[in-house]
Amino acid sequence: MAWIRIALLRLRDERLSALGLAGLVLVTAFIAAVSPQLLDHVADSTLRSTVEAAPSATRNIQFIELDHLESDTSDPFASIAAEQARIFEQLPASIAALVSERGWTADSGRWHLPGVPGDPATMRLRIDPGAMDRLRLTAGRWPTAAVDTVPDSLSKDPSPPPVKVFEIALSTETARGFQLELGATRELPPDISDTMVGQNATIDIAVRLVGTFDVLDETDPWWLGDTSLARPTIRSPGGDATIADSTALLSPDAHTAYVNLSIGAGLFLRYTFRDYVDASRLLSSRVDRLVLDFKQLETAFPTSSASLPRNIGGPPGLREGLRPLLETYQAQWASARAILTVGAIGPGAVALGALALVAGLAGQRRRSALALAHGRGASTSQVAMAVVAEGALLAVPPAVASVVIAGALVPAHAELASALAGLAVAAGAVVLLLVAALPASTRPAFGSGRETGAPRRATTRRTLFEGLIVVAAVAGAALLRERGIRGASSTGQLAQADPFIAAVPALLGLAAGLLAIRLFPYPMRGLAWLAQRGRGLVPVLAMRRATDGRRAAPALIVVLVAAAILAFSSSVLLYIGTAADAVAWRDTGAAYRIDSTTELFPPSFDASALPQVEAVAEAHRAIVNMGPQYLNVEVIALPLEAYAKVTAGTPAAFDLPLDFYGTNVSVIPIMVSKSEAARSDGVKPGADVQVSIEGSIYPMHVVGIVDDLPGISTRPEFAIASRDQMRALKPSLLGRSVIFLKAPPSAEGGIRAAVATELPAGTSVASRAAESEAIRSSPIARAVVGGMTAAAVVALAYAIIALAASLALAGAARAIEIAHLRMLGLSGLQAAGLVVVENGPVVVTACGLGLGLGRVMFSFLRQGLGLEALIGSAVDVPVIIQPAQLAIVLGAIVGVVVLGLALGALMQRGAAPTAAVRRGFE
Repeated sequence: MAWIRIALLRLRDERLSALGLAGLVLVTAFIAAVSPQLLDHVADSTLRSTVEAAPSATRNIQFIELDHLESDTSDPFASIAAEQARIFEQLPASIAALVSERGWTADSGRWHLPGVPGDPATMRLRIDPGAMDRLRLTAGRWPTAAVDTVPDSLSKDPSPPPVKVFEIALSTETARGFQLELGATRELPPDISDTMVGQNATIDIAVRLVGTFDVLDETDPWWLGDTSLARPTIRSPGGDATIADSTALLSPDAHTAYVNLSIGAGLFLRYTFRDYVDASRLLSSRVDRLVLDFKQLETAFPTSSASLPRNIGGPPGLREGLRPLLETYQAQWASARAILTVGAIGPGAVALGALALVAGLAGQRRRSALALAHGRGASTSQVAMAVVAEGALLAVPPAVASVVIAGALVPAHAELASALAGLAVAAGAVVLLLVAALPASTRPAFGSGRETGAPRRATTRRTLFEGLIVVAAVAGAALLRERGIRGASSTGQLAQADPFIAAVPALLGLAAGLLAIRLFPYPMRGLAWLAQRGRGLVPVLAMRRATDGRRAAPALIVVLVAAAILAFSSSVLLYIGTAADAVAWRDTGAAYRIDSTTELFPPSFDASALPQVEAVAEAHRAIVNMGPQYLNVEVIALPLEAYAKVTAGTPAAFDLPLDFYGTNVSVIPIMVSKSEAARSDGVKPGADVQVSIEGSIYPMHVVGIVDDLPGISTRPEFAIASRDQMRALKPSLLGRSVIFLKAPPSAEGGIRAAVATELPAGTSVASRAAESEAIRSSPIARAVVGGMTAAAVVALAYAIIALAASLALAGAARAIEIAHLRMLGLSGLQAAGLVVVENGPVVVTACGLGLGLGRVMFSFLRQGLGLEALIGSAVDVPVIIQPAQLAIVLGAIVGVVVLGLALGALMQRGAAPTAAVRRGFE
């Protein structure tokens, strides 16, 4: 213990190096400790952002029941509350814990609303106790439970029967569109086409408008995306006919009266019990459990994708989109986590190298003291214990502090992993100090004052070890390309990244560095030969050392791995952006696409007059029966020349055979999708079919197969034909049902505003730029971009430290020689030039190899990285080098080299000339 205490006291004499090592351990341990915390935090944040970004109806839970929940006179809502509580009790605990608010609504069946100008209109009556807090009364008053009776004006009986009159409130927009004034009373006959009404409805009702309102916030999650209270919705029962469906608000106190009216009259109420999910309660670690519980919930309640349960009077129907949302998140985050793991291993390897080099530098500084202690009788175990105690003092407190700081800054649920990672860095630092110090303790305490001999030649064991690394890197690259990061195989796929496969990029960088070390001396000998022909002193002295690859090994490996990581990370980021653009073009089919849900656009609509539109292609879509099995196929009649102008020079452009451009054809050539041709009942190339569109028969011949094109088609089974050829046979047919536009991104606002003004409700505008931005800005994509960027920055920072330590470590042996030369007249500028010329070829070689290796690695390993899960589609995007990206990468590498060389040269200025002259003679 006395020996250990004396050894620790020596730290006072080397405070600067001790503080430097402790600071590096603190930073490294903090990064290691905060990484799992940050990953969990990002996973939780990404999950919550994904759920919050989903439509309200998707992320919340609804139970739909068609029934009569009779009211009690003492508590009119007792039966409703009891039914809602009964359903809620059946929720699994993990799902119930997410619910922050509950509500319910009751909707009547549809009633015809006569006397409305324009299209036929219908009306539902809704009871929603939570609605009035989210509405603003604009005129009149809120409805009450008062029910009057008036003679049925729609009845043809001599003595019209009385009908009950319910007070209602309508939105200002609905009342204005239907031209209903306050106090107006309208009789409503039942709409027997509505399932909730049915064929047995026997009564009419009447409504009296007593108030109008505006919805305060239509995006309020309370509405679950339902805008029927705010305005009528347009429904197309078929053909060109449209119906305006509206919803009126009843007083909650009118529930009893309406239920009593409905019983025995063939009428029902649709009760929707709403459970609102609080996204902030979601944890990524519980997603697997939630998915299983939602599947269990779906076995207890039949799913209801329509507006009604499957069976009237049966169990409530479940409508929720959270499980598919969670499953999509699972797949995307698993790929994102795997990619981030790959991105983190590279900087981790550089950090480990930097720590090893700094520990080696510290051990070399202690060489004389340890050798002297060993010469005076200290055993190897005593020296080792002293080094371990010194390392523990320098590494453990900073590591513990880093774990505490990481937990305070980024609270998450990976505390154990964070603590283990931070302490692992401390343990690694102690081991590296021990490995660096013990060999030095067996050497003489004082040198000759001359430079030590050449480094030891590589042993057979070292050669075999390096060969093993190269073989492992090549094998890992093959596995990553074939199986992916998560080890996909016939037995399934790992939930997280396979550690060995994820380390492949770092292994490839290390393997390339080892090969470069072996090959580096040969071109350097040629440069040394040229330097000997010159008259300068600096090149000769520098090349004498540069020809030894083992001296250049640390700097070469560090810079090569850092450059490879930077090139690989930048390639991933560039691919995400490029692939997002390609997917957006593919999904949209043009810069803009306008779709109509009411079949055809009106003849008066002129798409070419929309703001900033440069070209227009108007196509026709129709679902037809095709082939001997009458398969439902979507035929897209495309104006080929117009569409080519719209998509010229974009990824949405595609080529069709020359048959499509013929004139006066009697048989229409078509190409079918891969999905259609692959079906057993599909139509194959070479087949002749008869297709009926708008009552006319078109003879068609399948000439080939086209790739699936989501922007063109709305379903997997589709066929493409020339609209010009089809209209040449039937000139009056094939109106416009989809329009493709060429316009700049700045035109989006004007196009959307014009479409909303000129076209009926239900028309949608898809923007290529908006979809591309949505992919790029998705929570998962942002997490990957941020993680890969942070990994590259950390790798560069550690590369600076490692390069400086490598130069200082290599320069320690030459420090005495430089001091001697300075006594003989070597200037400070020449001494700095000696460092630059000696290490310049090393870093230039490492930079070139690293940048090339990073690009090649990404090109070779891209298909195994799982990037398609982040983009949402598997697209083949060529890997290109953008000048701006290359400039940023080169600038970053040059900055690393300059800072590393400057710091290394500064660290070598510690040899005093007078001490160097005396050294070896004492």
